[in-house]
Amino acid sequence: VLSLSEILWPCLLFLILAAIRFQETPKYKENCYLEARDLPSRGLYPFMRTLFCNVGSRCRNTSYTTQKYNRLR
Repeated sequence: VLSLSEILWPCLLFLILAAIRFQETPKYKENCYLEARDLPSRGLYPFMRTLFCNVGSRCRNTSYTTQKYNRLR
């Protein structure tokens, strides 16, 4: 009886999740790129500077890294 419940319980949960997933239609969202931030391992000053200076950064459709490489050429 225990092994039967160990098989049926996860299957029941999976069927519930699948039913919920197929009831809601997928929504299209565009890509969101944020400006890169320094990690604390890089040092305290660069980390704090990017933490406070990039507070109001918004999502963009294009990547920030491709813009940096295009400016160098």
